[in-house]
Amino acid sequence: MQIGMIKLADARMIAIFNWKDQPATFSIRLPEASHISDFWTGQSLGRHDGVFTVKDVPSRSGRLFRCEA
Repeated sequence: MQIGMIKLADARMIAIFNWKDQPATFSIRLPEASHISDFWTGQSLGRHDGVFTVKDVPSRSGRLFRCEA
């Protein structure tokens, strides 16, 4: 698994895992327009509609995002 999405009562969580040996870019189709924030830092990443792209995910690492409609 490289991308996982879990629906919670009030949000969706998106987990991204880069298993490669080099940085990678991921594009995730969103089921609805969402305000996205980095779960670990709390940093707001803005409102996205359609596709959310995460660039330069370091090798052998992961990211976790919270999406609220």
